[in-house]
Amino acid sequence: MCTDDAARPATSAGRRSWAYFNHYVSSGRAVWDNSITVRSLEYRLDYTAIGVIARVAPTPLLMIVASADDVTPTQIALAAYAQAREPKRLGLIAGHHYRPFIGEFVQSSSAAHDWFLQHL
Repeated sequence: MCTDDAARPATSAGRRSWAYFNHYVSSGRAVWDNSITVRSLEYRLDYTAIGVIARVAPTPLLMIVASADDVTPTQIALAAYAQAREPKRLGLIAGHHYRPFIGEFVQSSSAAHDWFLQHL
């Protein structure tokens, strides 16, 4: 769940998430229920890709990672990428979790476009 609680810093993950999702709601492009089931939360807390990422190969892997991500921590993503096998490519976007989707969408979507053209 996210919050727009002014008592929390504007740069907190919860407030950035709130702003991101509500950008689409306020534009009329989405409906969003700011909730999560307990079971979904348990699955999220238990999930880790690091133990299985080497098994993705030989399926091509593109990871677009935000350099200062505090939602999906950058260090964890980079550790997973290091364990992945080829073919793989890393796109590093400066900023927080939502930068690849908002501020640097052209860069991230171009990288994905090029990767898909090469591998699909």
